[in-house]
Amino acid sequence: MIPEYIEFVRLFIDDEYAEAAKRLASVPGISRIVHKYDPRTLHFALSFNFSSIRALNKAMGQIIKTDPPGITYFQLNERKFVRNYTTNKMGQLLDVYKKNDDSWTKSFDLSFFFRNMRYIIQYSFGYKIKKASNSLAIIPQNRKRITIIGNMFDAQDKDKLTTSQILFRTSAPAKPKSNSLVPTK
Repeated sequence: MIPEYIEFVRLFIDDEYAEAAKRLASVPGISRIVHKYDPRTLHFALSFNFSSIRALNKAMGQIIKTDPPGITYFQLNERKFVRNYTTNKMGQLLDVYKKNDDSWTKSFDLSFFFRNMRYIIQYSFGYKIKKASNSLAIIPQNRKRITIIGNMFDAQDKDKLTTSQILFRTSAPAKPKSNSLVPTK
C-alpha cells in the first residue's frame, strides 16, 4: 500500500476515533476508554465500559457528533436490550469525500479500498442472553456476550450491523458491563 493512502486512512478514520475517545472521557458513567490504531493492519478500535443505559446514550452522542442531540440510541429493560437509532455514518463520510474537488482524493477509489472493511460490535452483560434478533450475532457458550461482525459496505450486512434486540434469560433488570465498537480492516 502506498504510504500516502495509509496517511489518508489515518486522517479519515483514526483521527475521528482519537477525538471521540477524548470526548468520552467527559461523559459521566463511562470508564475504561481504550483507543487503538495499528498502521500495519489498519486496525482501529474504540471501546469503553458504561454504567447505565443513560451513560451509553450520552456516549454515543459524543461519538457520533453529526447526529442531532438527545437521540436515544439504546433502550434497556428487565428482559431486553435494543439498539434503536442508527445511521450509516461511514457511508455518509465516503459520499463527502467522493464529492471533494481535490484531485488526489478523487484518484483514490474509496469503494475499492474499503470493500473488505469489517465492523465488529460487542456487548457484554451480567446476565445470560436468551437470543438475539440479529442474524449476524455470535453468542459464546457462556451466553453473556454478543458479537456482531459484518462488512460495512455489503448491502445485506449494512442494516444488520446497526439493528439488534437482545433478550435475556432473567426477569431481573439487565446490567450492561461494556460496549465495544471495533471497526477493522
